[in-house]
Amino acid sequence: MDEASIIDRLRALEHGVDPDRPDWKEAILRTFEARYATGDHLAPWLALTYARGYGVAIPEWALDFFCMKATQINDVIAAPGGLSEAEAVGDALGFGAAGRGQRSLAHTNSLHARDRRLAMKVALRALEEGRGGNREATVALIAELESVSIRTVYRAMENCPGVDADVAKLLKPLDCQDPSIS
Repeated sequence: MDEASIIDRLRALEHGVDPDRPDWKEAILRTFEARYATGDHLAPWLALTYARGYGVAIPEWALDFFCMKATQINDVIAAPGGLSEAEAVGDALGFGAAGRGQRSLAHTNSLHARDRRLAMKVALRALEEGRGGNREATVALIAELESVSIRTVYRAMENCPGVDADVAKLLKPLDCQDPSIS
């Protein structure tokens, strides 16, 4: 297995997609569509990035989002007063927070990515240590290495169920290495 395919497998797993399915690239795009349906306005941007990066068609729902946002930006430019133009354009594109005390979608998205990364590191470390490993010690080590609290690591694991199985599935092909390569 080459390095690129391992990275691709990790990307698929990060989005909860089975990397062995033949349509894994399109399946990632469908996860972005599901996120968009819940109000995540970063999902179309992520879909655009992934589609272009993997050479697959940009989904219609993402193109519709960009057309709608282009219309809103034109309305902002034409409207006098109100928010500054920059704030209004940022709001139109979905980069603002929903209101006082709310987190922006970009912040929420980065927290989700961090949680997935932390959960994958705990799962990988647990597999390296085997069944005899101490889960609490592993969590504490990852928390220290990542400069986060132990509670943050546990919360990440709660927010990302199934990561243990994903990591085990990813590494399974690596267990059968050619004995002549040592």
